[in-house]
Amino acid sequence: MIRLFIILTLSSSFSYAQWYQIHFSQVYKHQPLQAANNPQRIDTFLTKQILQTKHSLDAALQELDSDSITQALIQAHNQGVLIRVVTETDYAHEDSILQLQKAGISVRTDNDRSGLMHNKFLIFDHKTVWTGSLNTTDNGCYKNNNNAIAIVSEKLAANFSTEFDELWNGQFGKTSPKSIPHPIITMQDGTIITTLFAPEMDVASVLMQQITEAETSVVFMAFSFTHDGIGNTMVARYQDGVGVSGIFEKRGSSTKYSEFGKM
Repeated sequence: MIRLFIILTLSSSFSYAQWYQIHFSQVYKHQPLQAANNPQRIDTFLTKQILQTKHSLDAALQELDSDSITQALIQAHNQGVLIRVVTETDYAHEDSILQLQKAGISVRTDNDRSGLMHNKFLIFDHKTVWTGSLNTTDNGCYKNNNNAIAIVSEKLAANFSTEFDELWNGQFGKTSPKSIPHPIITMQDGTIITTLFAPEMDVASVLMQQITEAETSVVFMAFSFTHDGIGNTMVARYQDGVGVSGIFEKRGSSTKYSEFGKM
């Protein structure tokens, strides 16, 4: 499974509009018209970013079936934007991917290996990165709780472009290069961004160190939380007096593999 992990260390002078935007999905149940008519729906922000792209767009998307995002990519391509897409082989035959290919957009897969190409990130004009938990699907946008962050940083874009080029060239899994041009980035307001990609990097150890260094609180939301080391570290910090609280996805949380019971 290919994943990414970004650590943001925020300064007291954190500035919202200058270099980042955060978005959350609006969840609807059996209300498709309400979802479609909501101007704040998360895919609207992504399609706007796609259509503002001038030169290049690289996208590593585990799955794509959102028609609005698909049509935005095709429109950008028709306007002369160079677009490359890497997707998970399991979803490569979905209609949206076939539409991209029919339009002339270059699409590659992770070569039907056992692991998942689990990334969800896009790079716009080598200067803006969109990433987060959001799958570019109707379920991801309208039915599941998801998040996304758009960060304007040429250095961060270079990090993600390096990773994307590896995926584009078929370098997946633990043996893929650990190349990050700018491992630690300091923004103008003092915010520090650390970029990591799994599984070639030991992301779990870095996350456990962050938890260990927490002084007052650890707050988390996790779709799947089965890593014993991370769970044990959270329990230890709680026992040391640090406030630990989190939300688990109900599905799978009652299995023997989940950290839910331990906590």
